[in-house]
Amino acid sequence: TLLEICFDGAVPLKERAPAEKERFYEKRHRLPEPACKELAALVGRCLEYSPGMRPSFRTVLRDLTRLQPHALAAVTSVPPALPLPDPSVFQRRYLKKIRDLGEGHFGRVGLYRYDPGNDGTGELVAVKALKGGCSPGLVAAWRREVAILRTLYHEHIVKYKGCCGEQ
Repeated sequence: TLLEICFDGAVPLKERAPAEKERFYEKRHRLPEPACKELAALVGRCLEYSPGMRPSFRTVLRDLTRLQPHALAAVTSVPPALPLPDPSVFQRRYLKKIRDLGEGHFGRVGLYRYDPGNDGTGELVAVKALKGGCSPGLVAAWRREVAILRTLYHEHIVKYKGCCGEQ
């Protein structure tokens, strides 16, 4: 694919779990751009989130053939200094509590808005807070539950988005 060519044969986000990829696209994050400006612009148009705004295959081929050979000679892999943000890591400071939802074996569950932009448009999330002073066995059981939740995809199961620590 064009992306594999731009990323030296590597598929972007290949190492990410499906939930992480989903969050990446839900939040409309962008992949790092190739060094060649013309190619970066073409890739950007191809990665447009609105399908109607993406160029046709014919347009992509035309634009690729129009790229100057000397510009393409400068194309190397994406600079490694541009790490992608991990979409499954949340920062506690961006969680705004709305109300309590319930209490269970491991702790309480509340409805929060995750709003890094602090503009009221953040995503509604259910936050499961582990009880304080838990035994190591209870913490281990909770971590196992989180590991299971990460792998489940069903309309009747709350979708796992990520986690944050006490920090």
